[in-house]
Amino acid sequence: MANLSDRYAYALFRLALESGKMQEWHDQVGPFALRYLKQEGGLKILTHPLISSAEKNAFVDKVFTGHVNEHIIGFLKLAIAKNREAFIYRTLTKLFNRIKLELGIIRAKVISAVKLTPEQEDILTKKLSQRFGKQVLLYVVVDPARIAGMSIQVDGYYLDRTAKTLLRNMKERII
Repeated sequence: MANLSDRYAYALFRLALESGKMQEWHDQVGPFALRYLKQEGGLKILTHPLISSAEKNAFVDKVFTGHVNEHIIGFLKLAIAKNREAFIYRTLTKLFNRIKLELGIIRAKVISAVKLTPEQEDILTKKLSQRFGKQVLLYVVVDPARIAGMSIQVDGYYLDRTAKTLLRNMKERII
């Protein structure tokens, strides 16, 4: 099964590469297509066994036309025609990750005790981009249980500067 998703993702990636619109594909697949499929329930509609192919195609036309390019829409309709709707999300996720890799984009997860201001997010993005030599997309999660500080996960790197961790480190040094 994973092999089929890989082949679909590779074919779509080649189309994105050949079209020279890699950034456009990135902006369409991640923020719109994947988010809509997962968070807005689009995937449930496309994989529902009692919804006909014609209704699924109409849904794809209604929701995705004007938001994603015709190749992605073509892939969605092909998956519907071949009863391979279960591969859609996995394929688009693999495509999105491959495009990010090609563009040199990495994702950073920041868990903070308080909401960061836009200025703080910009500074953090710039610092992380300099550190890793890649474009960084921040994903910020607010967790009041942290009390103070933040932790950052990016590209296999983990930095924890929360109050809890700093106090624990101080305790270990004292002992």
